Amino acid sequence: MPTVNSGDFEQLWFTNLVDHFDFQNDSTYEQRYWVNDKYWTADESGPNFVYICGEYTCSIRDDRLYPFMVGAEYGARLYALEHRFYGSSQPFDDWSLDSYRWLSSEQAMSDLAYFIAKINEDQPDRPTIVIGGSYPGALSAWFRAKYPHAAVAAWSASGVVQPIVDYWQYDEQVYTSTAKSGEWCPKKIFEINAYATQEAALRLNGFQNAIDEVLKGTGAEEMRTDDFMSFLADAPAGNVQYGTRTILCDEYIKPILDLNLHDSFISVVNTLIASGDDPLGYDSRPGSDIVSEKIDVTSAGRSWTYQTCAEYGWFQTPSEVHPLRSQLVKLEYYIDLCKRVFPGLNMDNKPHAWESIADQGGFDIAGTNIFFTNGGEDPW
Repeated sequence: MPTVNSGDFEQLWFTNLVDHFDFQNDSTYEQRYWVNDKYWTADESGPNFVYICGEYTCSIRDDRLYPFMVGAEYGARLYALEHRFYGSSQPFDDWSLDSYRWLSSEQAMSDLAYFIAKINEDQPDRPTIVIGGSYPGALSAWFRAKYPHAAVAAWSASGVVQPIVDYWQYDEQVYTSTAKSGEWCPKKIFEINAYATQEAALRLNGFQNAIDEVLKGTGAEEMRTDDFMSFLADAPAGNVQYGTRTILCDEYIKPILDLNLHDSFISVVNTLIASGDDPLGYDSRPGSDIVSEKIDVTSAGRSWTYQTCAEYGWFQTPSEVHPLRSQLVKLEYYIDLCKRVFPGLNMDNKPHAWESIADQGGFDIAGTNIFFTNGGEDPW
């Protein structure tokens, strides 16, 4: 299989439509993409491999080159396309609620269809394979089902094709995965979250507490207590999601098994922050990254929060069987978060999970030639 280098990709810009469903709206925006034709067989047999970037600033990452290597094996022209409202692909000059009317998976899939039609303008029958993981994995599967003329196949890794508002099964999978290291691992994670919940009560009542202690010097000293509890739940879960469960259990949790709960809490939170988990990413105070309407091309939190609030949910709540997360981050927390981050967004009828299932199929997606891959531990 050929070795593909990230440096062989050229960054370019594509003029796409802001609104694909209003034919009286001719507004356009510049969408960023990358192309590598080093391995391309430039004839009818040379396919396109289009990697869909999702809820993040797109780039050609050295740890995500395998799909491109597969494409190179088949003489493909290799692409990566940035999702609207993420990174430098910004249709408007702000992230206001009004601008977000054009942030949806439907518009994103139409972006992709328009892009593919343009790159195949010289040879409309050239086969195209779309690829993505997690949310982009779902996009690739939905795209193949909704635009079968534009892509002959889809490669969907951990594709979240089923919108779920109260997604307590995520927490249950974190329990199941960490238990593979030994019951001591999820047990300690549960105890740390339970201890933090007690400290949260002290913090909410203005008393000295361990949360203030561990946040000192992080820049997030005054963040909301429930936002901190969401950070505390997500940080270890992220290790499970991204394949480093053994590091979490063996290097973060095992060394603190004999410590008291206070010292265990301080140790594991400091370790998580030192490893790159940032509590400020969960801060929903006025002016914070997810609240500010000012565009920051390096931050994806506000746009993704909008998509979960408006369209899909996927709110990671405590498991109904083996809860590891604090009860402070139940469904009510996320609904309140959406209201605070997006004043004016009516949460009485959102997220539109049911409508998205009706439109895209959910678990009953009817597309063909979709290759689903899933890890044994990834909660998605």
